[in-house]
Amino acid sequence: MRIPNDDTLFELLADYVCDKECQSYEMVTSMARYPELVRTRRVINAVLSGTFSWSQSRIAQQWRQDHTSVGHGLRTMTDTEANVSGELGREFMEVLRASKNGIVSDGVDESSSL
Repeated sequence: MRIPNDDTLFELLADYVCDKECQSYEMVTSMARYPELVRTRRVINAVLSGTFSWSQSRIAQQWRQDHTSVGHGLRTMTDTEANVSGELGREFMEVLRASKNGIVSDGVDESSSL
């Protein structure tokens, strides 16, 4: 299975989580500090960290933040946020596996075949 590159994966995941959390992608990525938006960002960060093994620095680059901000968010997550991120991470991986748009597929990468 091919995982999309950093920018694409981040955008796909953020859009997926925003949809599940009934939040606007534009608002979540705007860095406004409303509690519900901060919660959604924490969930996205936890999925990137837990499911995709992204470092805090790598996540921070996507948000254009310092890695310490990401670390603080991950350390201060509530149990509910941690449970939601685990579930959404599993669901998102299933979506990637089932994707028919060529971003993720099992087997041979069609673009590399002769």
